[in-house]
Amino acid sequence: MRRTAVIALLVAATGGATSVACTCVARSDAEHLAAAEVVFAGTTLASTDANPGPVRGSGDPITWTFAVDRVAKGAVGSTIEIVTARSSSNCGATFTIGQRYVVYAHEDRGHLSTSICSGTRAVGVGEPPFRLRYVAVYLTSGDRLAHAVGKIRPGEHPGRGAVRLLGSLGHPRGRAGPSSAVPPGTRLLRYAAGGGTVRVVLSRQFAAIPAARRRLALAQVVYTATDLPGAVRVRVRTPAGPIPGYDRALRRADFRREAGAGLSGR
Repeated sequence: MRRTAVIALLVAATGGATSVACTCVARSDAEHLAAAEVVFAGTTLASTDANPGPVRGSGDPITWTFAVDRVAKGAVGSTIEIVTARSSSNCGATFTIGQRYVVYAHEDRGHLSTSICSGTRAVGVGEPPFRLRYVAVYLTSGDRLAHAVGKIRPGEHPGRGAVRLLGSLGHPRGRAGPSSAVPPGTRLLRYAAGGGTVRVVLSRQFAAIPAARRRLALAQVVYTATDLPGAVRVRVRTPAGPIPGYDRALRRADFRREAGAGLSGR
């Protein structure tokens, strides 16, 4: 099992007491990626303190829950729990609820952990966290959207790859699991993004969707296309022209019913 090097130094303090300081060995993102078992980007949802007081130690474990939106390495679901030490003096990583991070995690006694030496860091607005291999794709469960993860081609634009995958994922043919209102074989003919708007042209299979399933299929496209930072609106067409009743820029907020309570509706 690989580990990122961590050096804990005892530093003399006033009065003869000692404290622990953490010093890390400098590594590149590629080296951090190679050393970690799991690497993802996600937003912090909550934290759990195993020792809420009154006496606390800097090395006490804090468990952070993340909503995952990108995966670079490892098997990761839509949420994940990561353990770190309470204080940076014990190499604990510092997180803020609602902030997005790229997290490099290691297996440690049955759980995943990270530290300030692992490469974990905050991600700025619109900043790509890493070269993407996996992207969020929105399939269906009944009449609601379901979050899934799909693998894109090497070097493929993540937005283009995610929308392309909608025509090939989620058709289990009798097996249990997420399905799709997007017809199998639907191809992405054109993808363009700019100024917060994504424009996609899908093949004629999409135009043939029954009216009862059309709204759910559009919800899949809109949620998938707007999963990347900076994308907020989607215009969908087929070679036959605009989708009847939806000849406008669509947002996630237009599909609150399909999203349910568990997905963002910005």
